[in-house]
Amino acid sequence: MFDQGILGRNVFDAVYAAIRELLPYAPKDKYLVHGDFHFWNMLSDGSTVTGIVDWETAMYGDFMFDVAVLHLWHPQARFPERVREAWEAEGDAIPRFDERLLRYRLIKGLDGWVRMQGNTTCPAGDWNPRSRWNKR
Repeated sequence: MFDQGILGRNVFDAVYAAIRELLPYAPKDKYLVHGDFHFWNMLSDGSTVTGIVDWETAMYGDFMFDVAVLHLWHPQARFPERVREAWEAEGDAIPRFDERLLRYRLIKGLDGWVRMQGNTTCPAGDWNPRSRWNKR
């Protein structure tokens, strides 16, 4: 994977280490997570979301994973900012919001990089967000 790829082993290892360092910020509570949450997987009547499709990567985990995925695909929507504002408007806050968002952005980025290399397994460890990384 590293011999013919666009990024070297040192970059992979650095991203992987950052993901591992952010693990303590993952919440103990688990939620239904879509896993590939973005506008192309939303059905709409033109003004309201009426359904979500493509649940093949669904899992139980941190809902911030879906926030990160939508932000990676559609940064112009400012989805993380809007989620934070909505919670604050209700008088609540998402604990460790920035750390969790960064962790899942890194995971999704690493996932994309590994897939671009044509690999579904990774020699440096289990990179999948449904793996032991989300287990405490």
